[in-house]
Amino acid sequence: MDLDSIQSFIVMAESESLTEAANQLYLNPSSLTGRIKKIEKELGEPLFILKGRTLQLSPAGKVFLTYAKQFYTMGLECNKELLRNEDKSVRFRLAATPLISTYILPRLIREFQHIHPELEMEIYSCKSYEIRKYIFNDEVDLGIIQRSDIYESIDYKHWFTDMDVMVVSSEHPWAKRDEIRLGELYLQPLLAFQRHTFMWKKRIEWIRNQGVNPWIGMELNHIETIKEILLNHYGYSFLPRYSIKNELAEGSLVEIKMERSPIWERNTFFIANEKEHLSSIYIEFIDFAIERTEGEFLNGRSRLIS
Repeated sequence: MDLDSIQSFIVMAESESLTEAANQLYLNPSSLTGRIKKIEKELGEPLFILKGRTLQLSPAGKVFLTYAKQFYTMGLECNKELLRNEDKSVRFRLAATPLISTYILPRLIREFQHIHPELEMEIYSCKSYEIRKYIFNDEVDLGIIQRSDIYESIDYKHWFTDMDVMVVSSEHPWAKRDEIRLGELYLQPLLAFQRHTFMWKKRIEWIRNQGVNPWIGMELNHIETIKEILLNHYGYSFLPRYSIKNELAEGSLVEIKMERSPIWERNTFFIANEKEHLSSIYIEFIDFAIERTEGEFLNGRSRLIS
């Protein structure tokens, strides 16, 4: 997701007109539409809704706008700093899954760049299999993925283990309950997050093995959209704890227990090509990330697994 595309989204969101935004950016409408579709493809959610002749932000678009402005500001600051240190710049190429790049990476990157203003950063947000491909093709030097089978020629280092938790809004009928019985899953819609992933398949297999086929109300790939729907008191979901820690802290979302439920752990790893020497700046970043996040998760300490 490049700065030009993010800027295009921000201008389009503020103008609420494709033609006006295209004029401001000196683009033709088809080029602008292509940039927006590129972001929508990466996020897995539509960003705009056409109402009459006016473009309005979708729920996902409203959420993304806040992050887009932050990323764009950070990107401009980064570019300015790199220009000041142009002859001393060092390439830093990193790819991370959308969960990490949305909820954990921005703060770490900002802090790390204050320490190393000479870094020329290339940050990509994509799925785990794409990150492995980037590693193999030498398009990035360091990747951050969640739960992966072991691949030859890739080095893995465990970063942290978090867990997925079952949540509802504070106004939901289940919010005051100590525990939910499995049979009650028929009664409320489940907002299914990332049905293509190993985590989802593992969880739904366990539930169905208990003789329960839950009511799947919606299938979504964007956590912020799920949050908005939950906060409107519709249904329940299973989400990574670190993605909802603010809502849990303020009490707008409530973690609930399900009878006999196992712990749904979500592991996060750094990966690199074992055939390529990982430079010292990446080793420093790994240590920096582990130090900054230690204690925030179920297991904040790293361990080499390969």
